[in-house]
Amino acid sequence: MSAFTVIRNGAIASACGLALTIAPAVAGAASAPSQTSFKFTGSVTGTLSEPNTPCSQQVVTAKGATFMLNGTLKGAPATQWTIQLYAPKAGTWKNFAQENGEGPNVALIGATADGTTNWNWASETKNGTITTTHTSGKVSITLGGYSSFRGKPGKGKVHVTGAWACTP
Repeated sequence: MSAFTVIRNGAIASACGLALTIAPAVAGAASAPSQTSFKFTGSVTGTLSEPNTPCSQQVVTAKGATFMLNGTLKGAPATQWTIQLYAPKAGTWKNFAQENGEGPNVALIGATADGTTNWNWASETKNGTITTTHTSGKVSITLGGYSSFRGKPGKGKVHVTGAWACTP
């Protein structure tokens, strides 16, 4: 009895009638983190984390996410932190454009518990990467002080590394 194998559209079929489906490999794909977590070094230091949220809450999208985290980081009196992560679409981005509002950007805002004082840091051009998918992302970037209508520039530079995801 002769046997042969045919590969067509990701399925392998043999003359015996058995079939095995193989999912295509995704370049650079990694498993989603077990929790959303950001590590800060530079003028503020520490780590802020929270459990991943359900994907149905749409906190995480292909265009990034916004997280409101409570906790303290050494170097700033803030206890409430907002990190905004934006990319025009899913993928990996290396050129940031906070000042002109176009392209990917990352912002970190620290606020006092009573919300009366904010400190702001924002991405600058060509100083890191952000990768987003429909259900997760990761970032590694250095932020500089940024003046906004609602707060004052954060002091010094802050390097942020982190990963986030949502759960099905």
